[in-house]
Amino acid sequence: MTALYGRRMYEAMVYWETAHTMPGQRPLFQEFTGIWQAADKIVFSKTLASVSSARTRIEPAFEPSLVRQLKSATKHEMRVGGATRPGRP
Repeated sequence: MTALYGRRMYEAMVYWETAHTMPGQRPLFQEFTGIWQAADKIVFSKTLASVSSARTRIEPAFEPSLVRQLKSATKHEMRVGGATRPGRP
């Protein structure tokens, strides 16, 4: 899976990078932690200077052509997460 995030959604979701270190995690949470850690993540942000999770890169601007290229090059699922879409309020 590849996840496409804006900065704020990434900052909320990055919890899952270390969730496995929290004692007493339910099996469902453990499963999602594994899914998060295995996913490639792309964060679209002009302000984020670095990431704190593996398999993650920053793209400084949302480019529809990049998303189209990623979509055509992958055989696995892509997910988009965030409160707004680029170019939308």
